[in-house]
Amino acid sequence: MPESERELKVVIVGAGTSGLMLAVMLELGGIDYVLLEKKPAFRPASRGCVIGPLILPLMEQIGILREIKDISLPTRKIKIQRCDNPGESVGEIDASFVEERYGYPLMIVPRPALYNVLLSKIPKHKILLGKRVLSTSQSDLGVLVRCADGSTFSGDVLVGADGSNSSVRQNLYRQPEVPNTSTPPVPAPADERNGSDTTWTVMGITNPLDKDLYPDMGQPYSDFVAMMGQKSREVLWFMPTANRRLLWAIITPVEKSDKALCDDGFMATDPGPEAIEEMCSKYQHFGCPIGGTMKDMFDQSPPHLMSKNLTNNRVYDKWCGGRTVLVGNAVHKFLPSAGLNDSLNMVESVALANRLHELESNGFHEIRATFEQYQENMEPLARRVLQLSRRLDSTFTEQASFSWGMQQQCKKSNPYRARFLVLTLSFWIIF
Repeated sequence: MPESERELKVVIVGAGTSGLMLAVMLELGGIDYVLLEKKPAFRPASRGCVIGPLILPLMEQIGILREIKDISLPTRKIKIQRCDNPGESVGEIDASFVEERYGYPLMIVPRPALYNVLLSKIPKHKILLGKRVLSTSQSDLGVLVRCADGSTFSGDVLVGADGSNSSVRQNLYRQPEVPNTSTPPVPAPADERNGSDTTWTVMGITNPLDKDLYPDMGQPYSDFVAMMGQKSREVLWFMPTANRRLLWAIITPVEKSDKALCDDGFMATDPGPEAIEEMCSKYQHFGCPIGGTMKDMFDQSPPHLMSKNLTNNRVYDKWCGGRTVLVGNAVHKFLPSAGLNDSLNMVESVALANRLHELESNGFHEIRATFEQYQENMEPLARRVLQLSRRLDSTFTEQASFSWGMQQQCKKSNPYRARFLVLTLSFWIIF
């Protein structure tokens, strides 16, 4: 049978929010796929996701909105405080208008819970764990993936959804643009980890907290708090969510001169429990806005729900080549203070699934053209989000912004105080 007449087979590498959402959409569309995940068990990053009007209508359409609401809380406001004086309000940022304007609120969702909802929509036999990709190749006829355990997987399309250290991206950049030709591969971009907007982030999710000790944790909404340093540039985030759990994060900028922290990309993104404990020890005496100290929150957070990551803002120039395409954090990443990663990842997966569903054949040239159109449509949005991420990070970490901009925008006498910040959070949602 000519390859253009075969049913499409998609090989997805990476079971993060991008890979899982793509698998859900392909399952609904009746497109054959297999999802490869390098880890032997699912262990999603212990952080919160901010999702809203961009992705919630789709979740309603595919029948999971009720489940998402059960594991999340809507956001009314963001409270701004100082680390050196928790409880004293600098100001508040209104978020309630988002639902009024767009019909859906901003929701705070624990990432592990979001994973479980998406996993429940994917047949278990289509997800293969412990499949660390060693190499990928492609030809006019298809793609081939080789894993460390000796297994191989073939298909018509390869999707790299395997995060910021994407092996699919690394292999793609080493391959010729067109198979069976001498066209030189695209050079890998220079590593930008030492940029001025690079941060260390320690994140955690607590066990359900005692509502008698922490009465603020029993509310039907999530008024989360950003505590900013006065002399240093760290930001501490606190986001109540469903079942009286608290999502917390400590974000500290990495200076350009501190190159030792950035030398090893693997260790930077997977530093281990000792590095988490060391960073937490520096902040254990800090007060917590819901009561007690940060040490109390650390003690309430199971080790498997704590993580430390080195992240920065970046969008790659090349998203696809031949039968291979990249999605989500494999082609971009944003600082966690912006809360923009997971929503954009899922939107891109939906856009890619729609493109795959519209394919009329499995021919090499049609697939390549489809992926180029996908990048043409989605890259401008990713670069817009990049700008917003940098702006938000500057707002919360730069002392000039804090000392002047935040105090001016958060004056309680102003009925529209700090509305600008949530507008930037939600503005890109309506694209």
